[in-house]
Amino acid sequence: MPKLQPPPEWEGEGVVLAEETWVEIAPGIERFALPDGEPVRRIVTGRRNRKVGAHYSWKVRRHVVVESNPEDRAARLLDCHPDVVDIHAQPETLRITVGSKKVRYTPDLLATFRNWREVRFEVKRWEDLHPPRPESPADERGWFVWEKARKARAKLRLVRAAYRRVGLVWLPLLDTAMDDMADPESVDEIISNGGRHLDEDDRHRLRDHLLASGGTSPLGRCAEIVRNSDYPAGAVLARVIDAGLAVDLLGPIDLDTPIRLADPVSQRRATRD
Repeated sequence: MPKLQPPPEWEGEGVVLAEETWVEIAPGIERFALPDGEPVRRIVTGRRNRKVGAHYSWKVRRHVVVESNPEDRAARLLDCHPDVVDIHAQPETLRITVGSKKVRYTPDLLATFRNWREVRFEVKRWEDLHPPRPESPADERGWFVWEKARKARAKLRLVRAAYRRVGLVWLPLLDTAMDDMADPESVDEIISNGGRHLDEDDRHRLRDHLLASGGTSPLGRCAEIVRNSDYPAGAVLARVIDAGLAVDLLGPIDLDTPIRLADPVSQRRATRD
């Protein structure tokens, strides 16, 4: 691939960028993406006033890059979602032209669900899109934030319309919505146990126990089934990330927490049996 000139903030890092190859996917809409869902943007960690870095996902066995605390929270939440089987960060960039308006847009996350439906997410804080209207004409900072939010909402309306035109699912994922989906402490507890090993014998015993229990059993009882782990409860929770098991992410994680089979086929079998 041709070597492009890196931006000034990347000087000295020896960064080689892929040439952007744009494909028209609809009139006025072009798309650029890298192979294997690699992030299309280079994350620069210096001189930022917000969190940047990556969340290591045990679900997909790779890092998911993030550029803010809400994005990190969203990546961790999707990692624990029982129906999510794959996660990519900044998977593509669109160039959208509507009349004289030209917009360049990159979604924050792309999640693939168990039914192979792909959903692109724009992660935002509610207050960044809906700040309070300044009360005083002299509030320069307040009006700056107000105008920035107005422009962001207008851009996202164009983005939503573009994705609808090409038949792709795009959704805003706000911090208020994440509050309704999961308790951050419960997500953190599950993530902290990611990577704990569960051997095949314990996997079979645990699955057989859940099937015999109608598809659900308390974490403490599930942990008693596990024989070959130094922390059986953690090994069970790690299977939530693997998308084999599921828990209520809004509730606290303790030994009474119900553990259930996440696989719909297994759920139906447990109910039928």
